[in-house]
Amino acid sequence: MAATRGRVVQTPTKEKPYKVVLEHEGSVDTEQGVETMREGEALISEETPAPPKRDTSRDRPASNA
Repeated sequence: MAATRGRVVQTPTKEKPYKVVLEHEGSVDTEQGVETMREGEALISEETPAPPKRDTSRDRPASNA
């Protein structure tokens, strides 16, 4: 199940210095230890879906008012 949101948290007293907390809609949050902040960010990117592309077909330039 894909996560809806994730965050990297410092864990200085644990075996690994950081952990990723992944939130799942309608399910228990999961945690996974990682070695670096960058590794945690990559894990979040892999486990969370990309937001849908925004429809810009009706966008107009800002007025100069």
